[in-house]
Amino acid sequence: MIRTWLKSLLGALGFEAVRRSEDPVLRELLAAYRELRLAPGDALRWEDRLPQPASMSHLRNLLAGQAIDLVLDVGANVGQFAGLVRRLGYAGDILSFEPGSAARARLRSAAAGDARWQVRAEAIGRVRGSTRLDIRADSSFSSTLSNNEAGRRRFGSLVDVVASETVEVVPLDSLLGEFSGRDRRILLKTDTQGNDLDVLAGAGETLGSCRAVLSEAAAIPIYEGAPRLEELTRAMERAGFSLSGLFPTGHQPWPGLALIELDCYFVRDLG
Repeated sequence: MIRTWLKSLLGALGFEAVRRSEDPVLRELLAAYRELRLAPGDALRWEDRLPQPASMSHLRNLLAGQAIDLVLDVGANVGQFAGLVRRLGYAGDILSFEPGSAARARLRSAAAGDARWQVRAEAIGRVRGSTRLDIRADSSFSSTLSNNEAGRRRFGSLVDVVASETVEVVPLDSLLGEFSGRDRRILLKTDTQGNDLDVLAGAGETLGSCRAVLSEAAAIPIYEGAPRLEELTRAMERAGFSLSGLFPTGHQPWPGLALIELDCYFVRDLG
């Protein structure tokens, strides 16, 4: 009786009672609701924000449904993805790769105290060698590739190069014996700002143990020489994977809203 009365009172005042939940996807949905209701006319924010809880839900379903026991976090930056899978309930092994020294320091801090989360300094690529990594003002844009005009126009000073470092590059297959054991069920996440096809090219054997792959793809490349979505999709199909989810992560500003980048989920095709 009291509950019904309170709900009626809140409704009359223009409020809505929402049952509290500890579910991370539902909490993300609620956070999106609270954020977007304050910006009803910001079309770009709506387009970029709403896919996030859907992507989280899909990732959680893949982690559980594919019984993943090892996450290879390539292009880890400061640990955003590894932290996300932990929030989604994944308790297995994580191996994060981040070549940028400042980002890696923050990554190690995030991983401290988590015995099943390891951090490595290599850049992952097609073949062994070394290369120059340009550190951008926003470190999530750091890359071995130069930004093109579309990238500079869309992201401005965020993609300004503030430092450069020489980093070691290794193919993932060269490390296979260190992390792969019998019947490992791997989710490979690669987010290397335009170098994801090189990561996959050096991971032919590793992909044999992967049950799922998450890769960033470009609809409108913002780096010189970066592959497009269709190239990534063809490469994954050749490797025996099927597309399972597409979730936009960035658009051109209103009124165009052309898609720039998206997260692409693939699962092994079992026929």
